[in-house]
Amino acid sequence: FLMFHTGPRTARLSLQGWFLRQGLLDTSLTASVATLLAIAVERHRSVMAVQLHSRLPRGRVIMLIVGVWVAALGLGLLPAHSWHCLCALDRCSRMAPLLSRSYLAVWALSSLLVFLLM
Repeated sequence: FLMFHTGPRTARLSLQGWFLRQGLLDTSLTASVATLLAIAVERHRSVMAVQLHSRLPRGRVIMLIVGVWVAALGLGLLPAHSWHCLCALDRCSRMAPLLSRSYLAVWALSSLLVFLLM
């Protein structure tokens, strides 16, 4: 609840400002959780291959980090561009009034999937 109602400035935000702030909050949470999954996968691979962490290919690690952030930005900023409920108020969430229930369900399920994979 606090994530969607952050402080007294919320009422003064423009529509674009609200979507940007909400998108960045969603992006940071998604990237944080996905980074934990990436760390878990890399540690699992290191243990199974009996390989030192310092000997991991740097390019693969960088691509993994970039991939996590690109996916998180894509998912977090999607409502600002298209997946909102401004034109169909019956699809809006009660907790996050400008986000559609289907987007919130997909976002929650993708986060849950990451936790399950970890």
